[in-house]
Amino acid sequence: MGTLGTLENEIKEKDDLVRANKQAPSSSDFWVAYILGAYQGRVDLDNDPYAEEHDGGIGGRGDAGPYALVYRETVRDVIRDPWAGVTTSETDAWALTAVHEIAHQFRLQDNLSDGPLMSYVAMGTADTQAELDALQFSGTGLRKIAAVDLYGRN
Repeated sequence: MGTLGTLENEIKEKDDLVRANKQAPSSSDFWVAYILGAYQGRVDLDNDPYAEEHDGGIGGRGDAGPYALVYRETVRDVIRDPWAGVTTSETDAWALTAVHEIAHQFRLQDNLSDGPLMSYVAMGTADTQAELDALQFSGTGLRKIAAVDLYGRN
């Protein structure tokens, strides 16, 4: 199950922290992220036909607050595109795309300086458990996450 299985294990290990933070809504130690699954985005960015430009999702911060979308059909098309060079499984690709898009809410960018999880190349070629486990945020990326108040001023 890859990345998702690891996340579930971490949540179970930190169950006491989660329960404590549910009682403290002003705490920055506990976040809930909502992500919307969608079929695809713009027609000119859906990888139909193969080799067309594509977005697997979008995420960021707007006037109404943070947002994230994962385009399931586009991710599936990219996985199945023989020219894309993607070797990550479909299930792992959806999970990785979701985490990647949520990270944009915290102002992380599509580059290696924020960590391999923010690199499309690293995400698309992770096909062993060790490679999936290596998809993390860098120290720079983690500092950005810690510094952001999603609904506040920074």
